[in-house]
Amino acid sequence: MLKYIKKKIAARTLKEHYLCRNKVLLKRREGGYGDILVSRMLCEDMHRIMPDIELTYGCVDRYKSIMQKHPYAEIVGLNGLDESKYGSIYDISIACAIHESTTGIKNSMNRSDVWAKHCGYTLTKHNAYLKKENDEQYRELINKENLEKKPTILFVPSSIDYDYGRSKSLLYNLAYDVVKVLREMGFYVYSTNSENISALNDLNVKQYIRPHEKDWIGIVGAADYILTIDTATLHIAGMLEKPLIGIFGHTNGKLVCKYYDHVLVQKHKDDGNWPCGPCYVYHSCTKSNEEIKPCISELTTEEIIAGVKKAIIRWPHPHFSTKPFLPLPLETIS
Repeated sequence: MLKYIKKKIAARTLKEHYLCRNKVLLKRREGGYGDILVSRMLCEDMHRIMPDIELTYGCVDRYKSIMQKHPYAEIVGLNGLDESKYGSIYDISIACAIHESTTGIKNSMNRSDVWAKHCGYTLTKHNAYLKKENDEQYRELINKENLEKKPTILFVPSSIDYDYGRSKSLLYNLAYDVVKVLREMGFYVYSTNSENISALNDLNVKQYIRPHEKDWIGIVGAADYILTIDTATLHIAGMLEKPLIGIFGHTNGKLVCKYYDHVLVQKHKDDGNWPCGPCYVYHSCTKSNEEIKPCISELTTEEIIAGVKKAIIRWPHPHFSTKPFLPLPLETIS
């Protein structure tokens, strides 16, 4: 017969409590690169509220390098971490999953604000303190192929790592057509992802596959414009303050990009042209059982290119001051 024995947790001595009283652990046990990047926003305000704390950010080991060089936190891996050394521990791993699944279409909070609320405070700063890395190196590398010195645009139409990422990806024909139009407009197009994207392969678009995190930041930083779906590249671009066009489906681009200067491409209920989203509950979508939902699959090349043109107007490039860009006239863009 098996007997359940409850593990006893040893009480701290007064001295042990005194030594760890100001040591705070903020940890995230799961999630993708995008969430890890956004959680960088939490650390500055923790120090504002508790200026004497020693803040440690703990994450899965593979994310440590994307979190490094944060001025307000020491970055550690969770594997083998002794949590008994900390006076307070804030685990934000599932806070957003709970919040977004319960609020759905009514959600009004950026994930950084959800996590802060979970930890008991309100963010006043949303600076992720992500610094440029290797952008000059990659600019030189890209220009070796960009012989005509066209304006560069980093185009990320797909996320292949997992089901949730794929559900936000553009279909083959749409990605293919967007590249063709971008080239007609005068752009040099390149991309980065975890695997080769077939539509880009078929058009001989240069793709940087699974770069190291420092190189990833450099690849984003080297571009004149970034056109991307809701993936970690979007967050890197926003944090580096690059000219950013974000393409969204079931996740709310107005909330995801709330603290980035950006142009939004999305079928959105606020615009009166989309009745049901963004909803955050694509698994129970009432419109389609397909992996790619209508909020993404019904986007058009014209809608995406209109977003690119808005970005050119907001962030002018010398190339476009002397040459018109096709196929839509500027006058058609509000």
